[in-house]
Amino acid sequence: MSVDTINDSNNSNDDITNNGLNEVSQIRTLDDLISKHKSEKKDLQGKITGLKKQINKKNKKQIQHDIQQLEADLDYQQSQELADFQQSTNDRPSDETHVENNNQSEKINHISDTTEIDEKLSDLSIGPKKKRNRQKERLAKRNAKIQQMKDDALDESKDMVDYRSIEINTMNELLKLNKLKVFEVNADGNCLFNSIRDQLALKHELNLTIEELRIKASAYILAHPDDFIPFLMEKDEIIDIEEYCKKLSTTTMWGSDIEILAFSKIFDCPIEVYLVGANKLMFNDEGIESVLKIAFYKHSFGLGEHYNSLRDVN
Repeated sequence: MSVDTINDSNNSNDDITNNGLNEVSQIRTLDDLISKHKSEKKDLQGKITGLKKQINKKNKKQIQHDIQQLEADLDYQQSQELADFQQSTNDRPSDETHVENNNQSEKINHISDTTEIDEKLSDLSIGPKKKRNRQKERLAKRNAKIQQMKDDALDESKDMVDYRSIEINTMNELLKLNKLKVFEVNADGNCLFNSIRDQLALKHELNLTIEELRIKASAYILAHPDDFIPFLMEKDEIIDIEEYCKKLSTTTMWGSDIEILAFSKIFDCPIEVYLVGANKLMFNDEGIESVLKIAFYKHSFGLGEHYNSLRDVN
Protein backbone atom coordinates (compact mmCIF):
# COMPACT_ATOMS: atom_id res chain seq x y z
CA MET A 1 0.00 0.00 0.00
CA SER A 2 1.32 3.46 -0.90
CA VAL A 3 1.00 6.42 1.41
CA ASP A 4 2.14 8.97 -1.13
CA THR A 5 -0.37 11.44 0.13
CA ILE A 6 0.87 11.37 3.74
CA ASN A 7 1.83 14.88 4.84
CA ASP A 8 2.63 16.88 7.96
CA SER A 9 0.02 19.13 9.63
CA ASN A 10 0.15 22.67 10.97
CA ASN A 11 -0.68 23.90 14.21
CA SER A 12 -3.91 23.81 16.02
CA ASN A 13 -6.73 26.31 16.58
CA ASP A 14 -5.73 26.79 20.25
CA ASP A 15 -2.93 29.09 19.00
CA ILE A 16 -5.45 31.88 18.31
CA THR A 17 -6.88 31.84 21.83
CA ASN A 18 -3.50 31.42 23.55
CA ASN A 19 -1.90 34.24 21.56
CA GLY A 20 -4.90 36.45 22.31
CA LEU A 21 -4.57 35.83 26.04
CA ASN A 22 -0.81 36.52 25.97
CA GLU A 23 -1.20 39.79 24.04
CA VAL A 24 -4.26 41.27 25.73
CA SER A 25 -2.24 42.28 28.79
CA GLN A 26 -0.09 44.47 26.50
CA ILE A 27 -3.07 46.47 25.19
CA ARG A 28 -2.90 50.12 26.28
CA THR A 29 -5.01 51.96 23.71
CA LEU A 30 -7.91 51.28 21.40
CA ASP A 31 -5.47 51.54 18.50
CA ASP A 32 -3.47 48.64 19.96
CA LEU A 33 -6.60 46.54 20.29
CA ILE A 34 -7.73 47.30 16.73
CA SER A 35 -4.30 46.38 15.34
CA LYS A 36 -4.28 43.13 17.31
CA HIS A 37 -7.75 42.13 16.08
CA LYS A 38 -6.87 42.90 12.45
CA SER A 39 -3.73 40.76 12.74
CA GLU A 40 -5.70 37.88 14.28
CA LYS A 41 -8.29 38.06 11.49
CA LYS A 42 -5.52 37.93 8.89
CA ASP A 43 -3.88 34.93 10.60
CA LEU A 44 -7.23 33.15 10.81
CA GLN A 45 -7.90 33.68 7.10
CA GLY A 46 -4.55 32.05 6.38
CA LYS A 47 -5.48 29.03 8.49
CA ILE A 48 -8.91 28.81 6.82
CA THR A 49 -7.29 28.90 3.39
CA GLY A 50 -5.07 26.01 4.44
CA LEU A 51 -8.11 24.08 5.65
CA LYS A 52 -10.04 24.64 2.43
CA LYS A 53 -7.14 23.21 0.43
CA GLN A 54 -7.64 19.94 2.33
CA ILE A 55 -11.34 19.60 1.40
CA ASN A 56 -12.50 16.50 -0.43
CA LYS A 57 -15.78 14.60 -0.62
CA LYS A 58 -15.11 12.65 2.56
CA ASN A 59 -14.02 15.47 4.87
CA LYS A 60 -15.96 18.46 3.51
CA LYS A 61 -18.49 18.64 6.37
CA GLN A 62 -15.84 18.13 9.05
CA ILE A 63 -13.61 20.89 7.68
CA GLN A 64 -16.57 23.26 7.33
CA HIS A 65 -17.38 22.54 10.96
CA ASP A 66 -13.75 23.25 11.95
CA ILE A 67 -13.81 26.57 10.07
CA GLN A 68 -17.06 27.64 11.78
CA GLN A 69 -15.57 26.74 15.16
CA LEU A 70 -12.39 28.75 14.49
CA GLU A 71 -14.39 31.80 13.41
CA ALA A 72 -16.81 31.55 16.34
CA ASP A 73 -14.03 31.17 18.89
CA LEU A 74 -12.10 34.18 17.57
CA ASP A 75 -15.28 36.27 17.39
CA TYR A 76 -16.10 35.45 21.01
CA GLN A 77 -12.53 36.17 22.16
CA GLN A 78 -12.40 39.55 20.43
CA SER A 79 -15.85 40.52 21.69
CA GLN A 80 -14.73 39.75 25.24
CA GLU A 81 -11.56 41.79 24.79
CA LEU A 82 -13.59 44.74 23.52
CA ALA A 83 -15.90 44.50 26.53
CA ASP A 84 -12.97 44.28 28.93
CA PHE A 85 -11.29 47.26 27.29
CA GLN A 86 -14.44 49.36 27.52
CA GLN A 87 -14.86 48.43 31.18
CA SER A 88 -11.26 49.42 31.94
CA THR A 89 -11.87 52.74 30.15
CA ASN A 90 -15.01 53.42 32.17
CA ASP A 91 -13.14 52.69 35.41
CA ARG A 92 -10.59 55.48 34.82
CA PRO A 93 -10.89 58.95 36.47
CA SER A 94 -13.38 61.16 34.62
CA ASP A 95 -10.81 63.66 33.25
CA GLU A 96 -8.59 60.89 31.91
CA THR A 97 -11.60 59.07 30.48
CA HIS A 98 -12.80 62.22 28.71
CA VAL A 99 -9.42 62.77 26.99
CA GLU A 100 -9.06 59.10 26.12
CA ASN A 101 -12.60 58.90 24.74
CA ASN A 102 -11.96 61.91 22.49
CA ASN A 103 -8.82 60.23 21.14
CA GLN A 104 -10.69 56.97 20.63
CA SER A 105 -13.51 58.76 18.78
CA GLU A 106 -11.03 60.26 16.32
CA LYS A 107 -9.49 56.83 15.70
CA ILE A 108 -12.86 55.17 15.22
CA ASN A 109 -13.82 57.73 12.54
CA HIS A 110 -10.79 56.68 10.48
CA ILE A 111 -11.21 52.91 10.71
CA SER A 112 -12.60 51.41 7.48
CA ASP A 113 -10.26 48.54 6.71
CA THR A 114 -12.67 45.66 7.36
CA THR A 115 -16.36 45.20 8.00
CA GLU A 116 -15.60 43.08 11.06
CA ILE A 117 -13.60 45.86 12.75
CA ASP A 118 -16.28 48.44 11.92
CA GLU A 119 -18.93 46.24 13.50
CA LYS A 120 -16.89 45.77 16.67
CA LEU A 121 -16.08 49.45 16.99
CA SER A 122 -19.74 50.39 16.55
CA ASP A 123 -20.44 48.29 19.62
CA LEU A 124 -18.23 50.50 21.81
CA SER A 125 -20.20 52.95 23.94
CA ILE A 126 -17.75 55.84 24.40
CA GLY A 127 -18.55 58.33 27.11
CA PRO A 128 -19.65 58.31 30.74
CA LYS A 129 -21.64 55.41 32.12
CA LYS A 130 -25.37 55.43 31.58
CA LYS A 131 -28.06 53.69 33.53
CA ARG A 132 -28.81 51.45 30.59
CA ASN A 133 -25.72 49.41 29.78
CA ARG A 134 -25.98 49.14 26.01
CA GLN A 135 -22.57 47.52 25.77
CA LYS A 136 -23.72 44.55 27.82
CA GLU A 137 -26.89 44.31 25.74
CA ARG A 138 -24.94 44.20 22.50
CA LEU A 139 -22.46 41.72 23.96
CA ALA A 140 -25.33 39.49 25.07
CA LYS A 141 -26.79 39.56 21.54
CA ARG A 142 -23.40 38.76 20.05
CA ASN A 143 -22.87 35.88 22.46
CA ALA A 144 -26.32 34.55 21.64
CA LYS A 145 -25.45 34.63 17.94
CA ILE A 146 -22.20 32.79 18.57
CA GLN A 147 -24.01 30.19 20.66
CA GLN A 148 -26.56 29.73 17.89
CA MET A 149 -23.76 29.11 15.42
CA LYS A 150 -22.23 26.53 17.75
CA ASP A 151 -25.62 24.85 18.26
CA ASP A 152 -26.20 24.70 14.49
CA ALA A 153 -22.76 23.23 13.94
CA LEU A 154 -23.38 20.68 16.71
CA ASP A 155 -26.71 19.65 15.17
CA GLU A 156 -25.02 19.18 11.83
CA SER A 157 -22.17 17.22 13.36
CA LYS A 158 -24.56 14.71 14.94
CA ASP A 159 -25.08 13.18 11.52
CA MET A 160 -21.35 13.10 10.78
CA VAL A 161 -18.96 10.27 11.50
CA ASP A 162 -16.47 11.37 14.15
CA TYR A 163 -13.35 10.19 12.34
CA ARG A 164 -11.08 12.01 14.78
CA SER A 165 -12.33 10.14 17.86
CA ILE A 166 -12.38 6.84 15.99
CA GLU A 167 -8.80 7.31 14.83
CA ILE A 168 -7.45 8.37 18.21
CA ASN A 169 -9.18 5.54 20.10
CA THR A 170 -8.17 2.93 17.54
CA MET A 171 -4.58 4.18 17.46
CA ASN A 172 -4.36 4.04 21.25
CA GLU A 173 -5.55 0.43 21.23
CA LEU A 174 -3.10 -0.45 18.44
CA LEU A 175 -0.17 1.09 20.31
CA LYS A 176 -1.23 -0.59 23.55
CA LEU A 177 -1.11 -4.01 21.84
CA ASN A 178 2.41 -3.23 20.63
CA LYS A 179 3.51 -1.86 24.01
CA LEU A 180 4.10 1.60 22.60
CA LYS A 181 3.13 5.11 23.66
CA VAL A 182 2.93 8.42 21.82
CA PHE A 183 5.51 11.15 22.16
CA GLU A 184 3.80 14.30 20.85
CA VAL A 185 5.66 16.62 18.49
CA ASN A 186 4.55 20.06 17.32
CA ALA A 187 2.18 20.29 14.37
CA ASP A 188 4.27 22.99 12.70
CA GLY A 189 5.06 21.63 9.24
CA ASN A 190 8.14 19.77 10.52
CA CYS A 191 6.35 16.99 12.41
CA LEU A 192 7.86 14.14 10.35
CA PHE A 193 11.36 15.54 10.79
CA ASN A 194 10.79 16.17 14.50
CA SER A 195 9.56 12.58 14.92
CA ILE A 196 12.59 11.14 13.12
CA ARG A 197 14.86 13.48 15.11
CA ASP A 198 13.39 12.19 18.39
CA GLN A 199 13.77 8.56 17.28
CA LEU A 200 17.39 9.01 16.23
CA ALA A 201 18.27 10.60 19.56
CA LEU A 202 16.51 7.80 21.42
CA LYS A 203 17.57 4.77 19.36
CA HIS A 204 20.84 5.81 17.66
CA GLU A 205 22.14 8.46 20.08
CA LEU A 206 22.31 10.96 17.23
CA ASN A 207 21.42 14.60 17.85
CA LEU A 208 20.57 16.30 14.56
CA THR A 209 18.68 19.49 13.79
CA ILE A 210 15.67 19.73 11.51
CA GLU A 211 17.80 21.61 8.95
CA GLU A 212 20.45 18.87 8.99
CA LEU A 213 17.83 16.17 8.44
CA ARG A 214 16.28 18.06 5.53
CA ILE A 215 19.68 18.54 3.88
CA LYS A 216 20.62 14.86 4.34
CA ALA A 217 17.32 13.67 2.83
CA SER A 218 17.62 16.07 -0.09
CA ALA A 219 21.20 15.00 -0.87
CA TYR A 220 20.33 11.29 -0.74
CA ILE A 221 17.31 11.66 -3.03
CA LEU A 222 19.38 13.60 -5.58
CA ALA A 223 22.11 10.94 -5.46
CA HIS A 224 19.63 8.06 -5.97
CA PRO A 225 16.90 9.43 -8.26
CA ASP A 226 15.81 6.04 -9.64
CA ASP A 227 14.76 4.88 -6.16
CA PHE A 228 12.34 7.77 -5.81
CA ILE A 229 10.76 8.21 -9.25
CA PRO A 230 7.60 6.26 -8.24
CA PHE A 231 7.03 8.78 -5.44
CA LEU A 232 7.38 11.79 -7.73
CA MET A 233 4.46 11.13 -10.07
CA GLU A 234 1.74 13.78 -10.23
CA LYS A 235 -1.08 13.59 -12.79
CA ASP A 236 0.93 11.24 -15.03
CA GLU A 237 3.90 13.61 -14.96
CA ILE A 238 7.17 13.29 -13.06
CA ILE A 239 7.95 16.14 -10.68
CA ASP A 240 11.35 17.72 -11.29
CA ILE A 241 13.55 16.04 -8.68
CA GLU A 242 16.00 18.94 -8.38
CA GLU A 243 13.22 21.43 -7.76
CA TYR A 244 11.65 19.05 -5.24
CA CYS A 245 14.91 18.65 -3.32
CA LYS A 246 15.52 22.39 -3.33
CA LYS A 247 12.16 22.97 -1.64
CA LEU A 248 12.82 20.10 0.75
CA SER A 249 16.12 21.54 1.97
CA THR A 250 15.26 25.26 2.00
CA THR A 251 11.58 25.47 3.04
CA THR A 252 9.24 23.89 5.58
CA MET A 253 7.70 21.67 2.92
CA TRP A 254 5.82 18.78 4.51
CA GLY A 255 7.56 15.42 4.60
CA SER A 256 6.02 12.13 3.45
CA ASP A 257 6.92 8.56 2.52
CA ILE A 258 9.68 9.68 0.14
CA GLU A 259 11.58 11.25 3.05
CA ILE A 260 10.87 8.24 5.29
CA LEU A 261 12.43 5.95 2.68
CA ALA A 262 15.43 8.26 2.36
CA PHE A 263 16.00 8.29 6.14
CA SER A 264 15.75 4.49 6.33
CA LYS A 265 18.55 4.26 3.77
CA ILE A 266 20.69 7.06 5.20
CA PHE A 267 20.69 5.59 8.72
CA ASP A 268 20.58 1.94 7.52
CA CYS A 269 17.61 1.08 9.70
CA PRO A 270 14.03 -0.13 9.33
CA ILE A 271 11.34 2.51 9.93
CA GLU A 272 7.88 1.40 11.04
CA VAL A 273 4.86 3.62 10.45
CA TYR A 274 1.76 2.81 12.49
CA LEU A 275 -1.59 3.95 11.10
CA VAL A 276 -5.26 3.16 11.59
CA GLY A 277 -7.13 0.98 9.10
CA ALA A 278 -4.10 -0.75 7.61
CA ASN A 279 -1.09 -2.83 8.54
CA LYS A 280 1.94 -0.93 9.71
CA LEU A 281 4.24 0.21 6.91
CA MET A 282 7.84 -0.97 6.91
CA PHE A 283 10.62 0.91 5.11
CA ASN A 284 13.99 -0.80 4.52
CA ASP A 285 13.31 -3.93 6.54
CA GLU A 286 16.85 -5.07 5.69
CA GLY A 287 18.42 -2.22 7.68
CA ILE A 288 20.83 -3.38 10.40
CA GLU A 289 20.53 -0.51 12.89
CA SER A 290 17.78 -0.13 15.52
CA VAL A 291 14.28 0.31 14.13
CA LEU A 292 12.62 3.74 14.26
CA LYS A 293 8.90 3.89 15.05
CA ILE A 294 6.46 6.69 14.22
CA ALA A 295 2.66 7.09 14.04
CA PHE A 296 0.67 8.68 11.23
CA TYR A 297 -2.65 10.44 11.83
CA LYS A 298 -4.99 11.38 8.99
CA HIS A 299 -8.00 12.87 10.80
CA SER A 300 -6.89 13.87 14.30
CA PHE A 301 -5.41 17.32 13.64
CA GLY A 302 -7.45 20.28 12.46
CA LEU A 303 -5.18 21.51 9.67
CA GLY A 304 -4.17 18.22 8.08
CA GLU A 305 -2.22 14.99 8.49
CA HIS A 306 0.37 14.52 11.22
CA TYR A 307 3.22 12.35 12.51
CA ASN A 308 4.21 11.61 16.11
CA SER A 309 7.18 9.75 17.54
CA LEU A 310 6.56 6.47 19.37
CA ARG A 311 8.34 5.16 22.42
CA ASP A 312 8.40 1.79 24.14
CA VAL A 313 6.30 1.43 27.28
CA ASN A 314 8.65 0.70 30.19
